[in-house]
Amino acid sequence: MEGFLYQVFCRTAFWPRVLNEQFDLVGNGIVLMPQVYDRLIKPGSFLVMRMWALEPPTPSAPPPPPRGPGQRPTGALMPSPPPARGRTRRAGNSSRPVYVGN
Repeated sequence: MEGFLYQVFCRTAFWPRVLNEQFDLVGNGIVLMPQVYDRLIKPGSFLVMRMWALEPPTPSAPPPPPRGPGQRPTGALMPSPPPARGRTRRAGNSSRPVYVGN
């Protein structure tokens, strides 16, 4: 039986699945085990070949929610700006940076 399956499927997209025995042969509503193919399958037998279902793809992480303009991504670290020659700090309520020299 293996030789017959090779002749039929060796040049098809199903060959890897046939080679890995990812199918069932069904005769008279009964799934036939590979160990009994030679004893139960005779010339003229009517068989149905059912391929096993492919494994579902592994779920990937959901895409992040869309960001509005000017929003940083949540949970992502942004690179720090390069250090200035001196240090700057905010003085009081002023929005203007004040230079603190060395």
